[in-house]
Amino acid sequence: LAFAVIVAGLATLVFGSGPAIVASRIDAARLLTSTNEHATAPARGRQFLVAAQIALASLLLVIAGLMTQSLRGLLRADLGFQADGVLALRVASMDTTAAARVRRGELVAHLEQTPGIDAVAMAGCTPFDIACVFTLGARSLDDADASARAPELEYHAVSASYFRVMRIPIMAGRAFLAEDTTASTQRVILSTSAARRLFGTKSPIGRQIVLDVRAPRPMEVVGVVHDVRFTSVEAAASPAVYVLAGEDARSPRLNTMLFVRTTLAPEAALQAIARTVRADNAPLSIAKAERVVDIVRAATSSTRFVATLLLGFAASAALLAGLGIYGVVSYIVSQRLREFGVRLVLGAEGRDLVLATLRRGVWLVGGGVAAGLVAASLGARLLGSFLYGIGTFDLVTDLIVVALVIALGMIATFIPARRITRIDPAAILKG
Repeated sequence: LAFAVIVAGLATLVFGSGPAIVASRIDAARLLTSTNEHATAPARGRQFLVAAQIALASLLLVIAGLMTQSLRGLLRADLGFQADGVLALRVASMDTTAAARVRRGELVAHLEQTPGIDAVAMAGCTPFDIACVFTLGARSLDDADASARAPELEYHAVSASYFRVMRIPIMAGRAFLAEDTTASTQRVILSTSAARRLFGTKSPIGRQIVLDVRAPRPMEVVGVVHDVRFTSVEAAASPAVYVLAGEDARSPRLNTMLFVRTTLAPEAALQAIARTVRADNAPLSIAKAERVVDIVRAATSSTRFVATLLLGFAASAALLAGLGIYGVVSYIVSQRLREFGVRLVLGAEGRDLVLATLRRGVWLVGGGVAAGLVAASLGARLLGSFLYGIGTFDLVTDLIVVALVIALGMIATFIPARRITRIDPAAILKG
């Protein structure tokens, strides 16, 4: 608040001192004998300030338009999964005995039989939880150069139905099966970019990889899935490896995510899940529940906030520019009433005088818009890293801004210019 008061005071002092200095230098004798020549210089100063306002409004409108386009691109981005209709529940339990693990397995089967629930899966992390996702080096056993640095892959432990719940497309091979948990060789699934990184153009199905862990063992690739953006909506998907998750009997507690695809409303789905948990007497507690759609929306909240803030600033600047145009044109018209009256007496058409005033407004607005577009082209380059799916120059955004600002300027000019058509030449000349 104190900062705002100080800035407002300084702005008043700076912009108020100019007119005061000009007024103090006016020759009173010449002022009494002149018509409007002394009004010309102040009017030019006002026109310059209004042009600066228009340039600032155009700059902010262009930047806000680019940020809005970027936000639209983010919301339409291919994340690799379908968030609609999926609930994410943080579940925990202190009971990790064999009997508890069996009951939790039965619970998942019973949940999938609940009307309105299509599929249930477990995974360690929710999308965009950067603190949860980690990477491991991975190497193909076909790689002849074992000394080369192993590519880093995101590591995800998921249950067999995870890809069905999240609707992640299978690009090659198959998804996990229940019998994969008892296979002699551990089965893994790679993302498209991971398969390309490890095997190039060769098919990875049936081939083996090893991960950089303490006791590496060969793992068989049984499938390839679409790339998924786990760490950020803006960033490209990272290469990933998926392993079939199971409860670790050595862990002192269970803490994982339960993903539920449902056609029910979130409240109804949570009630159905709670009823099933109570009916099964499952050793499980639900710590947190949220829609995956909301998780995605939260991941774009910073971009949404910046776009909304810039739109607010741009709208305010455009309103101030419109008021400035209105004030300048009103001042010019009031100073030239006698001149307009003489012209009307000499046969000029009121319509022609209004058009001349509008042309003056067009030049004023045009100059401001041109300066604003130049400034916007420079400012957009600074924001290039914050833009997604759109360049720093967008012709459609620029044309929309030009049309909006010119329309605003014409309205603000036409309202005071209409006074010319209501001038009574006789009354003006007598006055």
